[in-house]
Amino acid sequence: MTLAKHTCVINLKTGYSLRFKSFVALKQSDSDKILSFIKVAEKKPDAIKTVSDGKQSTEIDTSYLAIKYGITEMEIVNTNDLYFPPIGLKFLAPQYDILKENKSISDIRELVKIMNKGKKISLEKERDPFFYIVLMAEFIKSLEERDKVSPKELDILKEHVTSLTTICNQEVPDKIIPLHEIATVCGIGFEYTDQSKRKYSFTGKKDKVAFFDLSKKLLEEHLGLYDVFSIEFAENLKQCLVSIAGGHTTFVEIAAGKGMLSASLEKAGKKPFLTSDEAKVKEPWCGIKVYKHQTVPLIEKYIGKYRRVIYLAAQADVGMIIKLILSGKPIILMQTGFAYPVQLKQYCDSTQLQVINLNIQGYSGACVKDEVRLLAINFSAEDYTWLLGKVPAKYLR
Repeated sequence: MTLAKHTCVINLKTGYSLRFKSFVALKQSDSDKILSFIKVAEKKPDAIKTVSDGKQSTEIDTSYLAIKYGITEMEIVNTNDLYFPPIGLKFLAPQYDILKENKSISDIRELVKIMNKGKKISLEKERDPFFYIVLMAEFIKSLEERDKVSPKELDILKEHVTSLTTICNQEVPDKIIPLHEIATVCGIGFEYTDQSKRKYSFTGKKDKVAFFDLSKKLLEEHLGLYDVFSIEFAENLKQCLVSIAGGHTTFVEIAAGKGMLSASLEKAGKKPFLTSDEAKVKEPWCGIKVYKHQTVPLIEKYIGKYRRVIYLAAQADVGMIIKLILSGKPIILMQTGFAYPVQLKQYCDSTQLQVINLNIQGYSGACVKDEVRLLAINFSAEDYTWLLGKVPAKYLR
């Protein structure tokens, strides 16, 4: 019956639309009535006709619309040559202007049509990431105009695009909702293609699947981010880890990738002493220097301070974790991502590897099962008991 919409667009004539800027709830049949009212009002004697820059405009009394439908603000737009951000994503207006200038809007229109048919989009590396941000914004607008999305879904999708925009600007978002949680709200499921390698695909309505597939590709393939962190996460992580050794705690990030975790901790007032990766990182996060270091030799530098130095790994693979175990050195490692339960099973529940699962909000991993944990590597029973007792109860999962 009633369609709750943040924006209602009514075609006035070819290429033009009436766009309501205030929240309205309309029945589908009301569109024709409103359009009829506008046509009649334009012909009334009290309608004020003016000419500016050679263009004629008509001012009409819309108080009836405010009383009858609650419509208080509206504007007429030319949809042939003007694309505008959806309500709630107005900050994208400069990006829309850039894309209009370089004639990319027509490309976005065609891609939205493809996504509406449930077909996935292949990313072009030479494209600016904001091209895909605007594409997602336009697709959300398309879902809204086709009544394919609920108000709750609409809000969470727009919040997701807001976070992605912040990330594309090389800034750490205040908060982040994990992609799999957003997908679940939108009725999208997951199908694992290779669980040990963390590969999965989205399942459900094909047009929405195309949206989430594009979002995942933008993060992983275009931006090179498999784990995304927020200031909310960093602040809670800092409180959790500093509790272990007080103000003397030193953070050293290994397997940093682009260094977004270090950037988020810096925003929270606890920048790691060193940010490193075993591979050379070509495009690190803005303001973060990622040094190339082999992990085991690096750890040996701080071996006498193993209760005060906490290592952070945002993108540690199972090979690196096994290498740390086999080093025989006592290490506290905060690891985000996949737990590798099968590959690490032979080491678990012994002094070689003991796991403390953490509950810290504000982190989005590449896989649905990506979580946060402390690894007590090569810890004696006494040291493990000490470590477990230092972690605040509210952060234990």
